[in-house]
Amino acid sequence: MKKKEPVNLYSLLIALLSLVLGIFLCLNGGENVKNLIGYFVSGILLITGFIKLIVTITRSKKYGGAPFGEYVYGIVFLIFGLLIALNPGIVVLTISVCIGTLLLFLGIQRLIMGITVNKIDKNGSLFYILESVLIILLGIIIITGKAFSFLGILLIVYSLMEIVSYVYYTTQNKEYSKVLNKEVTKEMKDSEAKEAVIEEE
Repeated sequence: MKKKEPVNLYSLLIALLSLVLGIFLCLNGGENVKNLIGYFVSGILLITGFIKLIVTITRSKKYGGAPFGEYVYGIVFLIFGLLIALNPGIVVLTISVCIGTLLLFLGIQRLIMGITVNKIDKNGSLFYILESVLIILLGIIIITGKAFSFLGILLIVYSLMEIVSYVYYTTQNKEYSKVLNKEVTKEMKDSEAKEAVIEEE
């Protein structure tokens, strides 16, 4: 039983960190996370564009010229990097709109399939309809930018379940140890009593 305690303690620490992160995402709406992602993408684009231009200029001096497209690539990377740096949230917004729209399309497609199946098999269509509704709701959540808040709620629910589970397991483990010790002690006493009777005989 003692070997399982470190694992449970590790799970508890993960649950507490998840709880803090979940509360942060719910209260903050994930704005800092969105900006961090945006700045990260912006940094990659700026570095890539800068390196591209340096390499192109170096090759141009060495070989007496370079393809015009190489300069264009470098400049385009730099421009996009600067634009994203000015508005870092645009990256997550663009990704959210694309993924959310795709999920909405998939959900509507599933819903139509569910309605079609409902004409043939009412019980069989229930799965398609429920699945389509969930997909559509998820698409709306992502498009409206509430995905981080939704993720925060999931993290809070998960962490609370883990904490309750840890407390319950720890309590049960102690109770089990007490009962086990009593049973072992009782068996030892009974065994000693039997041995004493046999020796007397």
